[in-house]
Amino acid sequence: MEKMIFSSLVASFGVDFTLILLTDSKGQYIKGEWVPDNQEPVIKQGAIIPYDDRTIYQSGGTLTTSDRQLAYVGDIPLGSHVIDAGKKYKVESEESFREHYADTNLYRLKAVSTSG
Repeated sequence: MEKMIFSSLVASFGVDFTLILLTDSKGQYIKGEWVPDNQEPVIKQGAIIPYDDRTIYQSGGTLTTSDRQLAYVGDIPLGSHVIDAGKKYKVESEESFREHYADTNLYRLKAVSTSG
């Protein structure tokens, strides 16, 4: 079975976004919980897609109109942050299509408060 090639679509319709990876080795305890330091932000490109109303409704409250999907050629560790158009998101989950089906992964981006 051949993989579906979406990298050209991501390149055509993708946007630049800022990716902030988290480190495991550096950080601090805040209120008893380990909070890793962020690495330097890097500019990446991917297709950032809003969820449709039906998917939001069927999520039972786990998705909102502020959340997004990210189609990205590559791997992003869960917990990393994405900044797009001044809005910050946390990479919450991954649908790994690269393993068998396609050349792109799909990530769930959960909107987070910019104040922390």
